Amino acid sequence: MLTVTDLAQAKALTDINLIGFVQTFIGQSHSVGEAARIWKLRVDAAYYRVQQLERLGLIAVNSVSQRSGRPVKHYRAISDRFFVPFGIVPEATLEAFLESSGAYFRQEMLKAQSKASHEYLSLRPLGHWGLHIGLDPSGHID
Repeated sequence: MLTVTDLAQAKALTDINLIGFVQTFIGQSHSVGEAARIWKLRVDAAYYRVQQLERLGLIAVNSVSQRSGRPVKHYRAISDRFFVPFGIVPEATLEAFLESSGAYFRQEMLKAQSKASHEYLSLRPLGHWGLHIGLDPSGHID
């Protein structure tokens, strides 16, 4: 697993418009033409995305196959798993990603957060940590 420390990479991996492009190259390699077919894009548009991901350092040339004419490059993600620490991603970027990623991801986030909180807090003396429950200024549970 690669822990992402570069802000541009973190933003790309949490951009709902780019993550699908990265996903194509996780665990497998593809040429630009293959990616274009997968993404249902013209080859020049796919080439732009591949170059963007390569410049960001998220994918790299994995192999080159020889053919008559120009050799064909095959790209693959630089890792099969990425870890993007929340602290590196601007709050608005993270919020937009979580909002657009659907109910399944939000449910998994809630499970992970609950588990991590329980594990962390179980190591602390009782009485110091808990939930503060009250009403916000509009009268809703806070």
